[in-house]
Parts: sequence; C-alpha cells; structure tokens
Amino acid sequence: MTFARYILILFTSLFISACADDVPLLQKIKNDGKLVIATRNSPTTYYITAVGPAGFEYDLAKLFAD
Repeated sequence: MTFARYILILFTSLFISACADDVPLLQKIKNDGKLVIATRNSPTTYYITAVGPAGFEYDLAKLFAD
C-alpha cells in the first residue's frame, strides 16, 4: 500500500509541476503589446462614431490599457 502512495505522490507532483506557467499573464500582455477586451455594441457601452470608437466601456478599457 505504501508503494502505491509513493507512485500517487510522484504522479501528482509531476502533473502539478507541468501546469506551472513560466511567464505571468501581465508580462505576456506587455510582451505582446496588446490587450484584448470583449464588450457589447450599444449606445451606453461601446459604439463607433465618425472619429472612431467611443462609449463608457471603451473609455474604461482605453484608460486601463494606457
């Protein structure tokens, strides 16, 4: 029974170590140079004007990205 426990611990530690991400998400975003955000197209959140995108959610996302 102890041999099975050692095998289980070994495989569990291997699976956990394989799931580790080397680069944090923020660093990946900085390296790529772009931030992708999903929103809805509506008059109060995001809409296209003659001079480009506008809306409350667009403004928040733009400020956050800057």
